[in-house]
Amino acid sequence: MSSSSSSSLTKRFLRSYPTADDIDFFPFPSGPYPQQKALMDALLDGIPRSKNNINDDDDDRRCCRRRSRILALESPTGTGKSLSLACASLAWLQHEEYRYYYQKEDGVTEKQQGLSTSSTSTSPTSVVTEKNKSTTKTDIDWLDDWKPSVEHEEETLQQKRKQQIVERHDRLVQTLDDLRDAYRLTNHDNNNHPTNIANDDDTNREQRHKQRRENTIRQALTKCRINERKYWKKQSKHKSKLLLQYEQEEQEQQTGKRGRSIPEGSAEWLLQPVTFISQHEDYTPQSSTKTQQQVSFQQQQQQPPQIIYAARTHSQLSQFVQEIKKLPPPFGNTVRVVALGSRSQGLCGQFVSPYHHHQQQQQQHPKQRYTSDTQLTEACLELRKSSSKCPHYLNQETIATLALHSLTEPTDVEEMASLGSSSKTCAYYATRQALPQAQLVVVPYNLLCNKPSREALGLTLHDNTLILIDEAHNLPQAIASMQSATLTLTSTMTSLEQLQLYLTKYMDKLSAHHLQLLGQLKQLIHGLIVSMGGNNGKKRTKPQTTAPSLQQQQQQQQKRCRSLMTCSQFLVSQGLETINIFPLLRYMKDSKLSQKLLGFLPKPIDDSNSKTNDVPPSQATMTQKITSINATVGTHISPMSIVETFLEKLTYSSDKDGQIVVDTTTQGKEKLEFCVLNPAVQAEDDLWTVPRAVCLVGGTLQPLGVIMQELVPSVASRAIDAERTWQQQKAALTLNPNNNDRSRPFPPYQLYKSDNFWAFTCGHVVDSSHVLLQTVTRVDGTVVDVRHKTRSTPAVCDAIGKAMLRLCQHVPHGVVVFLPSYKYEQILVEAWQRGSNSNNSIWKQLHSVTNAVIREPKEASQVESTLNRYSKAATSSSRGALLLSVVGGKLSEGINFANDLCRCVVVVGMPFADKSDPLLQEKLKLVPHPHEYYRSLCLRAINQSVGRAIRHANDYASVVLMDVRYPVDDAIARGLPSWLTESTPGWRRQSSDLTSVLQRIDAFFATPATTK
Repeated sequence: MSSSSSSSLTKRFLRSYPTADDIDFFPFPSGPYPQQKALMDALLDGIPRSKNNINDDDDDRRCCRRRSRILALESPTGTGKSLSLACASLAWLQHEEYRYYYQKEDGVTEKQQGLSTSSTSTSPTSVVTEKNKSTTKTDIDWLDDWKPSVEHEEETLQQKRKQQIVERHDRLVQTLDDLRDAYRLTNHDNNNHPTNIANDDDTNREQRHKQRRENTIRQALTKCRINERKYWKKQSKHKSKLLLQYEQEEQEQQTGKRGRSIPEGSAEWLLQPVTFISQHEDYTPQSSTKTQQQVSFQQQQQQPPQIIYAARTHSQLSQFVQEIKKLPPPFGNTVRVVALGSRSQGLCGQFVSPYHHHQQQQQQHPKQRYTSDTQLTEACLELRKSSSKCPHYLNQETIATLALHSLTEPTDVEEMASLGSSSKTCAYYATRQALPQAQLVVVPYNLLCNKPSREALGLTLHDNTLILIDEAHNLPQAIASMQSATLTLTSTMTSLEQLQLYLTKYMDKLSAHHLQLLGQLKQLIHGLIVSMGGNNGKKRTKPQTTAPSLQQQQQQQQKRCRSLMTCSQFLVSQGLETINIFPLLRYMKDSKLSQKLLGFLPKPIDDSNSKTNDVPPSQATMTQKITSINATVGTHISPMSIVETFLEKLTYSSDKDGQIVVDTTTQGKEKLEFCVLNPAVQAEDDLWTVPRAVCLVGGTLQPLGVIMQELVPSVASRAIDAERTWQQQKAALTLNPNNNDRSRPFPPYQLYKSDNFWAFTCGHVVDSSHVLLQTVTRVDGTVVDVRHKTRSTPAVCDAIGKAMLRLCQHVPHGVVVFLPSYKYEQILVEAWQRGSNSNNSIWKQLHSVTNAVIREPKEASQVESTLNRYSKAATSSSRGALLLSVVGGKLSEGINFANDLCRCVVVVGMPFADKSDPLLQEKLKLVPHPHEYYRSLCLRAINQSVGRAIRHANDYASVVLMDVRYPVDDAIARGLPSWLTESTPGWRRQSSDLTSVLQRIDAFFATPATTK
């Protein structure tokens, strides 16, 4: 590569550590808000600076025990925190990449000097120089220059690897630049007539760019297919028998060698990860004194920097990618983004899942539809292994070509699926192929927080990784759900059948030790079956021909129940407490027993040629269960692996961490559920110990002590201290007589610093005059008490309906209502439709005063169409529309109801969890302050719902809380967002009658919109 090209590459990176003032690529001319600037500074300052003392023994041991710094960054919903995170994290990435690849030393670049770096660099050029600098000088030239042969060989090999890393990176960047030039539209496109691009609108220009990109990808893939045909035609002359592609891939994975060399400069060659470690895996200098743990930490430090952004839903991930695109060139259009998703997101081009809806694409390319993700995965794997092969997976080079083109500009899951569909290439495997060269990885919670999922994807965490977790208040619940496990009676009985077939075949070949462990496993499975009401795998007796007596029916009914017990209680109840599960699990893992038993899946009984009466009902039932196991877990997933996962949960260190639910209420659906009560069981996972920093971002993180206790208990005390410090600062500022700004008595942001935990919180960007907070506790003399005992009464339902009717008449445009649950939403709608007079019911009156009354759908696939209908109805005229939603539902997070889409948010009642739930009762026993924790679950959901309205500094809306508990309960009032309560200081003292509330709402909206 030429020096001019290399110089242009290095200009992209920041040479000094950035601050918010250095970020000159913020997409808005007015610059960031003070809150956004403070958030960016908190993120950049909170990320630890890298240290490179790994060759010193003391520092090495300390680094190996290090923990990632936890950053809790709270910014209210609507303050532009996603854009702030994007700008700050990319500034950090550019600086770290410059240090990694082009760090200067004594004013000379690495390429000019050869292979040198500064002592503070985390680049792969810093390990050997540090060691040489620390060597004691003897003033004898030849002695000082002498090195042991093994050390010299290691250093030489490392220097070659360093050069490969830099050259491979520069080659990749230059190739991506060339591809972007090919995409760029000129005044003469593929058509024969000139086009004036300056006169095109944004939509037209975007469509033309997309078409040009797809055409370029198709041309590149056509060359790949031609080269593939030439290669196999040449090989067929020398080989009489060719391996199937999947057999070749399996051999490559086992041997680590490819069947043919990868051409230099090809897409597959460019995307291959080049690490700093020796090419020879078995190369271990005998004179090296580093332990395996120290070498592992050294390898982690020498990976290129990478950002991982995680969110709960794919819509939130796509929104973050769109924020990246807003950044001006060359930042927003050159970031290498990989969006990871499942096959059900449309990435599997040959098949369609029930969750992916694209009507136009389905009409043009009809595809086979599957009813579950498991069936979709099974179909994909089976097609790849079949002799006909998958037409969307021709070879590795075609996948790599699509992956390379996906890195030319930020691409979300939907866009990647579209590229795969248009090019007829598998986008699912292309995203995995592009992962090693990604600068930014966007991934859902379930793929990031689960270590086996990370390993399967090839998503590596290291010291140069920065993790951003958005909407982090959802993380404890998400981790608890991922760490939980379910074991059905069907899969357990099938695993026992597998084990028995395996023992029957290999009984004479297994050693005594193996037989002992397998016997213990068989005993454990027997106990699991008995706990779910199974017959312990014994031979079934002849079924009764007479109907069971009433007493027998009662006994069978008593056995069907739902009980909760600890792991110890469960093992003792089944007589399994004497079995040591730990060595059994080690044996299953080391011997890969689950994979071995996959080929022993019992086949259903073929009774097509036999009479129905000859097959006992018990055998027929078992046949149905064995047949249904394929639809449940698939033929590529061994039922024994599900049993193994469940047994791992029984080894948790404390019974308080999880409970077992034995559910035998429904015949044919008996199951065991291990429910995690303490998400902190994964606090020692690599996610919290290996990355440079883990940033927990959200609009409702407080109380910080509660969420930190569930995620990383080691910093919970720091989080509590941070909140205490902030409260003291607010109290001191409130009592300060010199504080003349009474409209905003609190500082715009607060920051707490400690060694391993930083916390940040800020106010809203909107002015307090743009927000009106009101409470409604009485409607026409009826008290609005939405507690469980009274909320379903006709009087309360009618009062809420009348309030909605009058609010829609006084509020222009959109009104969004959040209700406690889907069940209560159904109760209210039925009450409003019924009414005292069906011809003039509340439901019909709501339709008469608005353009539309829309209810939140229960299917995720219908959310987009529902929002489109509501958007048209709410913005078409001032009559607006009414949207009925549920707190914690599909519309309460990640949805932007800006401007006229929502001029009023109404929260009806308080969505407290059911205290009679046994799991919740056990959970409350674990937390230090159960009442505070129980209340925080409710308030956090309410605060998320309220934040759907105010989305930017010029936005304005009213917030109505409809329940008698809001103004009278001090704890509830303190739990509401400060930016909301500060907007209307006297909201608790004002009259909460509906008539008075409507008068204040009229005055609020009578103010000219230019002042809001």
